[in-house]
Amino acid sequence: MTNVDRASHLMTDESGVYTRVGREFNGHSTVNHSASEYVTTGGFKHSNTVENFF
Repeated sequence: MTNVDRASHLMTDESGVYTRVGREFNGHSTVNHSASEYVTTGGFKHSNTVENFF
């Protein structure tokens, strides 16, 4: 968290490990990969960018 601006909007999958850290940011959205959800309607909530980085 020392390398990310707290004013950022964090986007993750549904894993519970992100719940606490998500509270440290301006916003936190999730997608439910276990339900085959990878992007929400409108395309705002997704985790594709970071997954493609790796």
